[in-house]
Amino acid sequence: GGGYFAHFCDGGGCQSLITVVNLEAVPNPYILSFFNDNGAPQPVVTDVGTVSIFAGTLQPFESKTITTSGVALSQVQGWVDLSTPGIVGGSVMFRINLAPWINSEALVPIDYGYPRYLLSFNEADGSANGFAVSNPMVLSSLTVSVVIRDGTGQAIATDSFVLPPHN
Repeated sequence: GGGYFAHFCDGGGCQSLITVVNLEAVPNPYILSFFNDNGAPQPVVTDVGTVSIFAGTLQPFESKTITTSGVALSQVQGWVDLSTPGIVGGSVMFRINLAPWINSEALVPIDYGYPRYLLSFNEADGSANGFAVSNPMVLSSLTVSVVIRDGTGQAIATDSFVLPPHN
């Protein structure tokens, strides 16, 4: 069980809604731990109080959403670790209220630690896209390789970088 959300943000025009869902017919305890980009615990103002760790139990097929306040002038950001013995899914939805993205939303699904990912994008309308990557491992660096392909599958850019532990 468990996984992580590669990004969350709060304040400075950004608000996050972190949703966890019990995918089993039995109750499942869970712990959400918020970290900043350097891997240190990150307190966040939410609708359940100011926390860097939130624990609860989801009843069968129940979902729970924790919403950050979004009102601080300066932004905090980082990633969220989900620990659970069961099968719990989830996502983080970002609400952005800064020009030119007023009332924009984006969704980050839970990451279960598989070695390959597909992120689709469309910049035909001139929009820009970004992605976040987290390394939840406490002791090991992670080499990330990126291949960007066009609609025909042809590689148009490649890159790689090393992400330190817990960053």
